[in-house]
Amino acid sequence: PYEMSIDIDHPALVVVLVDQSDSMQRESGHDRNIKKAIGVADAVNTLLHNLVVACTRQDVVKDFFYVSVIGYGRTVGLRLEDPDSFQSFVPISRLAKKAVRTEERAM
Repeated sequence: PYEMSIDIDHPALVVVLVDQSDSMQRESGHDRNIKKAIGVADAVNTLLHNLVVACTRQDVVKDFFYVSVIGYGRTVGLRLEDPDSFQSFVPISRLAKKAVRTEERAM
């Protein structure tokens, strides 16, 4: 089997595909008060947060991962871009610096 360590010299690319079709506006089967799109957004944000935490060493985020988010539905396109480099993938350290907001929710 293929084995390769993920490190600064050998980063991994994480590609997330997000369904943005009309059906995502329907209520979730698990919680009738939450739309499917909200559940997916929460899952993607949790994944990105966990990647940032996994890459943090002594308060510095190391670029062990690059991330690309692609949405599909009526159209297909990048939903996460690095405007400074015009790349279709973003280093995890840049995501850590560009957090829009933090939400706290009661579960």
